[in-house]
Amino acid sequence: MDHIGAIYSVTGSWDELPDALRALCPCEIQEFHGRRVRFLDTFDWRLFGRGHTLAFERRSDESSLTLSALRGEARWRLAIPSAPAFPADLPVCPLRRKLEKFCEVRRLLPIVELESKGIEISLLDDERKTVGRVILQESKASDPRGGDRTFEVPARVRVDPLRGYPEMARRVHALLDTLPGIEPVDRTELELALASMGRFPGDYSSRLEVALYPEMPASEALRTVLRTLLGVLRANQDGIVENLDPEFLHDFRVAIRRSRSLLSQMRRELPAESTERLREDLKWLGRETGPLRDLDVYSHRLREGKLALPAEVSRDLVPLIEYI
Repeated sequence: MDHIGAIYSVTGSWDELPDALRALCPCEIQEFHGRRVRFLDTFDWRLFGRGHTLAFERRSDESSLTLSALRGEARWRLAIPSAPAFPADLPVCPLRRKLEKFCEVRRLLPIVELESKGIEISLLDDERKTVGRVILQESKASDPRGGDRTFEVPARVRVDPLRGYPEMARRVHALLDTLPGIEPVDRTELELALASMGRFPGDYSSRLEVALYPEMPASEALRTVLRTLLGVLRANQDGIVENLDPEFLHDFRVAIRRSRSLLSQMRRELPAESTERLREDLKWLGRETGPLRDLDVYSHRLREGKLALPAEVSRDLVPLIEYI
């Protein structure tokens, strides 16, 4: 394995695993039902794109927010009663600073929710101190934005190493590699949940990624790029209407400018009469969304300026910022 934490698929039964772990070290075993984990990320997948997943977990005794690295045991955790909308909603701590660096002004959106049942096995040392955990679970995934449909996620074993105890994790991996019907999976729990719903991380990006070929006619290439830009406009429309964060409008306006520029540079490839309405609509959209974008930029600069001012002065800006 190239990382200490890992997920294994279970194609048969996991009944042998608890006894095998007991032979490895002392264990405490607890069954669980109805455990809910909600994964969060920005609309453009800034956390996953930087090699992390963010999960808010509800338990009967405590709820927590955990930022985990996709590779390695790096993990930041904070006990909080509810999931934040923005990193700034968190108290000042290493987790907040990490999220602010990754997300900037973007809102943390619910991506997928898992409801799980299974067994949690705490691995103990000779002093009965927990040095790792192994989770055996079956889950159903759902879209936290609404809808009653659920999706079966394959049964799996997850190794949760504790910081400072990599040797125990390695011993568990070596054991799992010998058990039949348990195979390593090179995907995160988030990826497995999304796959059950027919989705994948990074299914939206503001970058213009279009497959064009040398033999493609210019008019077809133009239409392909314009359809891609139209997809960007549609993808960001709801976020603008719901006022989720300023980057929705930013990406929307970038797509408008790119479309107008493309139509201007490729005039000879499409008849003017067939694009006249589109040109006018794009011009109107750019004009109508301009003042709102100006307010977004002004508000962001006010917030940055507020941080540089003494507290007795900066608090006077709060009503203006909230009004904008």
